Amino acid sequence: MDSVFISSVQRDFGDIREAARRGIESLGLRALMAETVGASAVSPQRALLDLVGRADVLLLILGPRYSKPTEDEFDEARRLAKPILVLRQAGGADPDQDEFVGRVAGGWKGGRLWGSFNDASDIGFAVVQAVASFQSQSVSADAQPAAQERARELVVGSENRGFGAGTGARIAQVPLVSEPLLDAVALGRSGLGERIAALAREHRLVPQSVGIETKISRTGISVHAAGGYANAESVLQIGADGSITASFSVAGDDQFGTSRVDPARLREGIEAAGAFARSAWEEIDEREAVQQVAVAVAILDAQHKVFGPSTGRNSIQMGGFGMQSVVVVPDPARVVRRAEIGSSGLTDRLVAEVGRAFADAGAVEK
Repeated sequence: MDSVFISSVQRDFGDIREAARRGIESLGLRALMAETVGASAVSPQRALLDLVGRADVLLLILGPRYSKPTEDEFDEARRLAKPILVLRQAGGADPDQDEFVGRVAGGWKGGRLWGSFNDASDIGFAVVQAVASFQSQSVSADAQPAAQERARELVVGSENRGFGAGTGARIAQVPLVSEPLLDAVALGRSGLGERIAALAREHRLVPQSVGIETKISRTGISVHAAGGYANAESVLQIGADGSITASFSVAGDDQFGTSRVDPARLREGIEAAGAFARSAWEEIDEREAVQQVAVAVAILDAQHKVFGPSTGRNSIQMGGFGMQSVVVVPDPARVVRRAEIGSSGLTDRLVAEVGRAFADAGAVEK
């Protein structure tokens, strides 16, 4: 990436635009903007749209006032499939600007390509942070196959035991990053283990009635259920690369609960693990390097289970004895945006894919 086009209202915004320019140039990049456009045979607005076309990225700075030329630049960037970074000024906005913000947000509001600033004093830092995060995301695309393979390895594990032996599932959420998130300095931060344990409790991955043991080593952080069965695996593992693996029960609550994968329990586990992952990354990912994540789910001891909700009957329909002992979906792992982790849309898809795997093996209770 060589150049960034700065798009914003110009009137009374000169100090903010200049600070944004300095932030871009501090990264060794060229800032393209109205102030740099020389004489042209075309209209000023056409010249700016042509400049959008020559830029690698559009930086959209949204203040309180709406500007039709700014929206035209945004539309041109979208037409040309240019990456768009958005920084929004804190405070209120005119109704027209609020409507424009809604159009800009589209389907990806909440993603890490959004940022905020107060005024000219802090927008330079916000620009550097946004551009650096985008550059990290671009590099991470090269890491996709490795992240997908690591997600599969983590959910399969070395043993089929997790918290609640014989009743469990695992989910692995592996960031596409180029450098470790947890180095020796990060692992040595005071109170890190306690904060991670509190997050595990907050997101209901460890019951309130069970104690927690947290272990920190050079490979990352693991959270164990205190007083668990011998040789129990951890409930949670956070790798040095920021990967998060969680084990949880999917057993039903009837007589044959341990022989079934209850869709509701599966959903709860996936959502809880996703919420924990987002909170944990907020704790350990100060550079906001996590932009995309490879996700996979495994059902353990699947050959002895059926897929379906608890029925309360005193019998259970079995089948699917040709299934593998560990069912992994999707395979390869699905790559999603950080903001999608734990969302209802992703959870729906993962639960449906587990159900499909059992249905294909004739192991869905009717």
